[in-house]
Amino acid sequence: MVEMRFKSVVKRYLKGFFVLDVVSSLPIHMYIYLARNVDYYPFETICLLKVTRLPTFTRYLYRMSEKMQVWSYQIKFICFALWVSVFVVWLTSVVYMIVRILHDSTLSMRRVKNFPMLISTLRVVRACMVVGVTDIFNASKLLMTFEIVTISLGNVMQIVILAKVMHIFQKRSTSRNKYNNLLEEISEYMKYKELPSTLKEKVLRYIEFKFQKHIIKEEDILNTLSSILKQDILTHRCQKMVERVAFFKGLPTQVLLRIVTKLRSEIFLPNDVIVLAGYAGYAMYFIYSGTVAVYTNNGKEICHLEDGSHFGEIALVINEPRVATVIAVRACELFKLSRKDFQEAIEPFPDLNKRIRLSALSRLESTLQMMSTDERQVHIDTEVETDETTTDAFSL
Repeated sequence: MVEMRFKSVVKRYLKGFFVLDVVSSLPIHMYIYLARNVDYYPFETICLLKVTRLPTFTRYLYRMSEKMQVWSYQIKFICFALWVSVFVVWLTSVVYMIVRILHDSTLSMRRVKNFPMLISTLRVVRACMVVGVTDIFNASKLLMTFEIVTISLGNVMQIVILAKVMHIFQKRSTSRNKYNNLLEEISEYMKYKELPSTLKEKVLRYIEFKFQKHIIKEEDILNTLSSILKQDILTHRCQKMVERVAFFKGLPTQVLLRIVTKLRSEIFLPNDVIVLAGYAGYAMYFIYSGTVAVYTNNGKEICHLEDGSHFGEIALVINEPRVATVIAVRACELFKLSRKDFQEAIEPFPDLNKRIRLSALSRLESTLQMMSTDERQVHIDTEVETDETTTDAFSL
């Protein structure tokens, strides 16, 4: 729940980070510059209080990623890197202050005045990674204690980093591993059945297009959701395609939703025959992705249909043979609506069935007229080509 009342927001902020925000926002560096003779190390520490806002920043980052639909693992990795960086900066600042207070002679030998923070950072990183320690004979007890704590924290940080990275890559590769295992099983099955190489390639192309190298159990996921959420997901994917159908326009929203829930996904590979002219049709198709070619009875190509298009809607209400052949040009994902499912969807609305049938008959007549025109044009083109061929042969 989001609290929008001004008094409640102010009260919650005062109890939270208000004091830290005010103190860390003070112009400390200006005061240090003006008061040259003052011991300014404690004042520099105040600037580090800004790090207390990091949890809020990471929370805003997650919200922004949700709005921008950015890969969540990337955001998790960025936030984790920020926390590690802040951890190193804090330790660097502490060791720098300890060295400046104690005037460590070993660091003065290494030009602390020229590279104070760089050497402090190097010292912290070496301690965290357990690749270097301080000279115990020349170091103070405070510095030795600090390095013991740093080494201990560094070991913990290495374990956390390793666990976090493994968790991120494991989450990311889970679906890919399932895909690879499925490919191995399918390859063994095809080898056992002694399928020809062409059929093997076709099966592998089908699997690759369907799963996109990541296996997600869509049915299991949808089964965990409520019927309303399932309907919302299907509506988001398919409603615009359904609304483009000519005799679906003007239908009540309730009918469109019932039609959307009846759609079933099918995948076709290049050169697969989806619809064959002269055979009875019992379903229409919506192209979710891919390209198909439409041909006449005599094999003349009429047009190409792409994403968002549809064909075969006449078969929903009229039991007539198909008037055209549809072949997949490239891999396609289609949504099929069968006549039985369509009739069930509009059953509560008998008046709509009659109106849709009249619209379909009108569309069928116009389609047949267009097909006959194309056939006459093909016949004329064939005669012209024959005449030209005869003339050329005679000239020879």
